[in-house]
Amino acid sequence: MNFTSETFCKNLTIKPGVYQMINNKGVVIYVGKAKNLKSRVSSYFNSSSKTTKIIQLVKNIREINIVQTNSELEALLLEHNLIKELKPKYNVIFKDDKTYPFIELTRSHDYPGLYFYRGTKKLTNQYFGPFPNSYAARNSIGIIQKTFKIRNCKESVFKNRTRPCLQHQIDRCTAPCVGYITKEDYRYDIARVTQFLQGKTRSIIEDISEAMLVAANEEKFERAAALRDQIIDLNEIIKKQIVSGQTGDFDVIGLAKGESTLCVTSMFFRNGRLIGSKNSLVDLTITTNIGDILEFYILKNYYDSNIGQIKKIYVGIILQNKSLIEHLVKTKTSKNFKLIKPIKSEAKKWVTLANDNAYQLLELKNLEAEKYSNQFNALEKELSFNDKIKKIECFDISHTSGASATASCVVFNSAGPVKNLYRKFNIANIIESDDYAALRQAFIRRYQRVLNEQLTLPDLIIIDGGKGHLKCIQSVADHLKIKTKIISISKGSKRKRGEEKIHFNGKLIPIVMNNPSGLLLQQIRDEAHRFAITSHRKRRDKQSAQTLLDDLPGIGPKRKRNLLKHFGSIKGIINASLEEISKVEGISTHIAMNIQKSLLVK
Repeated sequence: MNFTSETFCKNLTIKPGVYQMINNKGVVIYVGKAKNLKSRVSSYFNSSSKTTKIIQLVKNIREINIVQTNSELEALLLEHNLIKELKPKYNVIFKDDKTYPFIELTRSHDYPGLYFYRGTKKLTNQYFGPFPNSYAARNSIGIIQKTFKIRNCKESVFKNRTRPCLQHQIDRCTAPCVGYITKEDYRYDIARVTQFLQGKTRSIIEDISEAMLVAANEEKFERAAALRDQIIDLNEIIKKQIVSGQTGDFDVIGLAKGESTLCVTSMFFRNGRLIGSKNSLVDLTITTNIGDILEFYILKNYYDSNIGQIKKIYVGIILQNKSLIEHLVKTKTSKNFKLIKPIKSEAKKWVTLANDNAYQLLELKNLEAEKYSNQFNALEKELSFNDKIKKIECFDISHTSGASATASCVVFNSAGPVKNLYRKFNIANIIESDDYAALRQAFIRRYQRVLNEQLTLPDLIIIDGGKGHLKCIQSVADHLKIKTKIISISKGSKRKRGEEKIHFNGKLIPIVMNNPSGLLLQQIRDEAHRFAITSHRKRRDKQSAQTLLDDLPGIGPKRKRNLLKHFGSIKGIINASLEEISKVEGISTHIAMNIQKSLLVK
């Protein structure tokens, strides 16, 4: 039954609330908030001009659920939570759901360690950040290890060391595990690390300079030389840092809007120094108001993630719900939180720079999308397709002499790779080295699910293989009643790049591999190969570790579990001394000797 908008809107309240638009399958396809529900919902059905996407949305509406709230604040929060939970088709969704990374310092330990960390914070430890991405956090840890030589080993490894590890040998750790540094000196280094992560680099240099003079006067020349090297390293770091001219922690958000895409660039400043940036691209759907999208972005990253110490965000636009968002974040973090649109001062220059960075990224993405679009058009002509090719899927198989076979399926559309749609398949219950059976299993598992869930089939399927592979998969596709066109790409007689052969409809298609269509096919095939190999190696390594432990003499499930819990991996066991292995619960000196002998042989 069609939705009657006139009757529905006539009886709506003028109070604030949230509306959920539902299609004929009972799926929520759009969630919105409103200060005045009657006015906002009615606007979708009035005669004024509407965008193509809004027209498409309205056609799919079969029901609207209304939730009235007591205030705009409640409506804003409810809308945000519903979008996160339901991920409606026509709402803007930021695809990167990872929390921001931090650097964790284990304060409760006599010799604290420094680690990359995501997740819920522990009261016993100290955290620095957030960092824009894992690279920025790990890079900072690398600088700290090089300069201050703080340990980053696991607690189980630290407790059981009897000799220094490789980190000490390459001068990245002072080896507190075996007493190569006093507790007082190590604590001194930890205090400097804390200052460094708080951005107090100049203060650190002054303190280290004084400590160096004291060490020299006491004729502790090795310690003095180590402190001198720290000063040199820190001066080099300062030269490379970009300084904002302001103090404190703040972020700057820039925006660039294209025809169908919005780019959001965040620049992260800690104690006035730029530590990195993060870019997010979103497809514009019903909501084309960048203020609404930015509000959702801020709530996702500063309310949901509970970043905490950030007190200021500089943005280039005035947000309609600015005070509501500030209030929400403040209630979550217990800190004053301000969204500021700078008019003058240096902060405005940083907003302009963030906007320029967002624009540059958007331009690059548009150029890349144009390249892929031209390649798709060229491929349609080469293969004499009557219809447009909108989506391509490609399969490949990877194994080691038939063992641990893994299949990959990568997806491309006219804008490039769609990595969130990639799939991998662990192949089982087939004769080893039977590529046909492996491909058949992956193909059936992939498209049986697509058909069952009524998902969209690709317009072209590519198989990495020859004429026999194509014939095998074509018979499976016919059985599943899949009408999608399928081609295979086989290597030339000398297996040289550029000499590949295209098999289609029982004949060879002469595609020049350095033309736009050929380059597209090569890229898709290579991506499927890369994804298959990566997945296969992970599976193989996991199985190899399991097999090695299964073959160890005197090792049952319980001892195997204790060994892995203690050392973390097979590599950790191999590198451990006899004394370290014998400390594991249930492992005697005799069993430890047998373990070492067996692993050395293998």
